[in-house]
Amino acid sequence: MGPERGEAHRRQDGDAGPLRKVRDEELAKLGGPQQGRLREATEVLDGLVLSEEFGEFLTNPAYRYLD
Repeated sequence: MGPERGEAHRRQDGDAGPLRKVRDEELAKLGGPQQGRLREATEVLDGLVLSEEFGEFLTNPAYRYLD
């Protein structure tokens, strides 16, 4: 049975090394984090997947980057 609505989810402990490796490889293919808003996108992605807690709405952290 799934969690109740509004309940934060706790991520399982794991090694973030593989994520960072793939992230960096993909960023390099796109020209690096200096291209466009890729640095900001990387911050959002890292915040979502490396956080100890999963928020109810995954888009909330990205709102602060909107112009």
